[in-house]
Amino acid sequence: MNRGLLNTCILLTLLAFSAGRSPQASLGAGSDDAWLAISDAETSVIDCYRALYDAGRDGANITELISILNEAGWLLSKAKLAYYSGDYESAIGYAGECLSMLEGFIEQAEILRLKAKEASWRDFMFNFVGSSIGALFIAVGGYAVWLYLVRREDHRGMRDN
Repeated sequence: MNRGLLNTCILLTLLAFSAGRSPQASLGAGSDDAWLAISDAETSVIDCYRALYDAGRDGANITELISILNEAGWLLSKAKLAYYSGDYESAIGYAGECLSMLEGFIEQAEILRLKAKEASWRDFMFNFVGSSIGALFIAVGGYAVWLYLVRREDHRGMRDN
């Protein structure tokens, strides 16, 4: 398994376990904007991970996107740490950086996924059609050689009589 993908999986697992713990009640109403920004960033990271997974499953080269998602995950972690520390401005800033880093990410992953599927289809068709044509040429060529040899034998037999 790719090390970057493994890191992303670990990060998302940690995010999933911490998603249910909303500290809003204990920190007061001033933290609502920060928690909303973090929630938006977390939703975006999860959506991007799903798109990345789909692209990787279909054979796309997702190495660059993995590093972007890892960086966004770290920013989200920093946002949560700042939030729990009571630094709501930093939390909003980190969450905003995370969101801006992931702008267009899902579209990029989808483009890579479609290109990979297209390449896979093209490879399949090339191999299938190429093999079929090759088998047809072998069969027709074999039949032509057989006819040639039969006619040659028939002509030899006529000369000997």
